[in-house]
Amino acid sequence: MFIDLTIALLRSLAANPAALTLAIIVATFALEDVAAVAVGLLVSQMALAPWPAVPALLVGTILGDLALHVLGRAFADTPFGRRVRSRGAVIRAETWLRRRSDFALALARFVPGLRFPIYVASGFIGLPTRRVAMIVTAMSVIWTPVVFWLSISAGSAATGLPAPLAILLIGGGFVAIALAPRVTRRWLAF
Repeated sequence: MFIDLTIALLRSLAANPAALTLAIIVATFALEDVAAVAVGLLVSQMALAPWPAVPALLVGTILGDLALHVLGRAFADTPFGRRVRSRGAVIRAETWLRRRSDFALALARFVPGLRFPIYVASGFIGLPTRRVAMIVTAMSVIWTPVVFWLSISAGSAATGLPAPLAILLIGGGFVAIALAPRVTRRWLAF
């Protein structure tokens, strides 16, 4: 449903590059992977040009991730945040994250469901914003074009397949992405 709305909105703005760029950036704040898939599908249908779509996806992805970090930092400075931070389980989680912060920040980019908690926690425990920004940018430069390219490929391939098979293949990809956090949960055990 959200992808259909995103595609319709972006398609309607295709003639206005500034509005399109802004809409793509804003869409990444809502659901960045859906925005990347929508943009990739529209490019595969030649409804959008890759430029400025890919840079807008990248900027939106980086800004969204850094906003989560800043949100965590702001929450940590509240009285409630300070109380939460003094709990034993949170102290253990903070110790774990500090020891594995680079790995956790990088992994969060590639495993759906981890971005929000890891990036918010990185701010909450006070990881340096510059360091977080460097890792987020590096991982986004890898991730965003890959999702975009896969979406273009899937969109191009799907146009030549019978509709039920195309839906099955694309749906299977989304199911695999949705199950990834469950599979990797053991890797992140405390």
